[in-house]
Amino acid sequence: MPRLSARGSLRGRRRRVTAAVLTAALVSGGARAADVEPPGVYEVVIDAALARLPVEFRSVYLPHRESLLAHATGQGSGRFGGSPVLARADSHYLMLDVAAESASPAARLRAALDFPRERSKASKLLSDRGKREGGALPWVLAEQCDALVEAIRARNEPEIARLSGVVLHLSVDAGLPFNATTHRRGPTAAQLVLPEDQDSAERMLDADARGRAQDGLILRWRGELGAYLEESGTDCAAVEDVVEASFASLMAASAALDALVEADRELLSRWDIRDGVSYCAVRETFLAELDHDALPIVRARLDESACFCAGLLVYAASRGMERPNVVAGASPAAPRPEALTGSRPQGRPEPGAKPAASAEPKPAAQYIGSKNSTKFHVPGCRWATNIKPDNRVIFGSAAEAQAAGREPCSTCDPKD
Repeated sequence: MPRLSARGSLRGRRRRVTAAVLTAALVSGGARAADVEPPGVYEVVIDAALARLPVEFRSVYLPHRESLLAHATGQGSGRFGGSPVLARADSHYLMLDVAAESASPAARLRAALDFPRERSKASKLLSDRGKREGGALPWVLAEQCDALVEAIRARNEPEIARLSGVVLHLSVDAGLPFNATTHRRGPTAAQLVLPEDQDSAERMLDADARGRAQDGLILRWRGELGAYLEESGTDCAAVEDVVEASFASLMAASAALDALVEADRELLSRWDIRDGVSYCAVRETFLAELDHDALPIVRARLDESACFCAGLLVYAASRGMERPNVVAGASPAAPRPEALTGSRPQGRPEPGAKPAASAEPKPAAQYIGSKNSTKFHVPGCRWATNIKPDNRVIFGSAAEAQAAGREPCSTCDPKD
């Protein structure tokens, strides 16, 4: 089957979800729409992650697929009634930008880079900023991974199913853009009060940037997203440090958040939307244009989340079974794409720079590839920085990289 393009046209038929399904999903258990993730996102990402597991580890998890999905999605008596960890709100996010001096992307990035990796220091920072429940996702996830390792060692099948479901739920959370910010519903200026006669599910989803650009989008495109993740040839890097890997996923989510918020803000301005009434007048067109801009970003985040999920499952199984922590991936032919935002990074060198003579990266390097992959990246791509120095290949132009048989990274989109 042909792979879907990460930058392909998104103007095809949109799948509609009935109001009854949306309403039941978003208000189940009495949770507010802003506090739960869109129904279906966990099933879509987890199924993709299980398919990317190396053969030697599949026997640990695949027999428990239905059970671990039930634990991951909170099915059963009450929302997450069987998991105190998932029942805690602050397990699902981390406010990386809590110390940002403003809401600008640059200020948020500085705050996120400076955010403490030690739990005690992070808790103090959040408390000092008046956010005592500002999130604890990386450390909670690390604890659950350690518990999963012990369950695998003890061959405790019920605990393997339960804990793998918890780990998968939290690792999906780490990749969703609005879980990495203090403003979890998006900018206050972008929040709308919709008319009471508007469909109740639409009213919940359309009231803020998170609902429009993330949760509602995933609901509208669940089928297409599932097909893309199923067909994706993305390989997944092994996880060595759960806390650091969680921060990396949250940082990527935070960068994607900026692109989603900007796409939503630009459309609100273009259509001169000042309130819920003016929004409802152009809702269908607004969402079609927003999906066109936002879907590639969300799709890339879910693709990387599937890789993160697979990497964590391999991390736990390799330790529990005392086997090498091999790279998780379904296809050895394609490297892992960078998944920060849907836009090209800024500040690249001028096109036409001379190709570097050695495999060591130079400050003026245009593009970077790996001896072990078929892709090439801009130097600012996070996956380019993960390439070991001995494996780095420098290209002076995109044309040079393509002439060498390389393909452009699907998200950082290297071009001359």
